[in-house]
Amino acid sequence: MNHSLLLPLTLTLPNRTIREGEQEGEREQREMENSAMTVNEALRAMAGIVILISLALGHWVHPYWYLLTAFVGANLLQSAFTKWCPAMAIFRRLGLKEG
Repeated sequence: MNHSLLLPLTLTLPNRTIREGEQEGEREQREMENSAMTVNEALRAMAGIVILISLALGHWVHPYWYLLTAFVGANLLQSAFTKWCPAMAIFRRLGLKEG
């Protein structure tokens, strides 16, 4: 058997302590929490999606779908003054943070 073809296997480990690894993990968790969607962002995204879908349905299916567009717009308008929207309560229950 020719042993000259076998290459030595070396295992290199990162040069850091366990504490540094814990700090890095905590930093990554904070970054993930900061990048998570907030209630307000989720509300805007949902309203935009529903408006675009209802406009498409109103154009290609039946004009009554435009009433859903009007409802979403009216709901956004009232929530601007009352600071309350049914979707916000749902998003809070889902665990989204205020922001």
